[in-house]
Amino acid sequence: MKKINELPNNKRILQAIEERLVVGAREHGNEVPLDGTRNHIKDALEECFDMIVYIISELLEIQDKKDAVLLKELNKHLNKDQQQVFDKIKNEVVRQKSTDKKREEIDE
Repeated sequence: MKKINELPNNKRILQAIEERLVVGAREHGNEVPLDGTRNHIKDALEECFDMIVYIISELLEIQDKKDAVLLKELNKHLNKDQQQVFDKIKNEVVRQKSTDKKREEIDE
């Protein structure tokens, strides 16, 4: 049997969909109902919103890692005085973000 990454792209996509249908049947105890008992549009929108949250979360994690790498690289090239100034600015940014977050929590 071929590994999934050796299959043509469309077959890989179909296989992934089939796997999701199997998982859904296992979790919900049946196939997707087509008898009006589910609101498929509402379910799809909820899933889309969840997907957006997951994608944004992943992008933020990637950005945080990228920022950490850039900061590490920048630190290699700073002299002591530049590093002190940079650290003060960085600490102020962190403090400001914390203050903004507290204000948002109060506003909620």
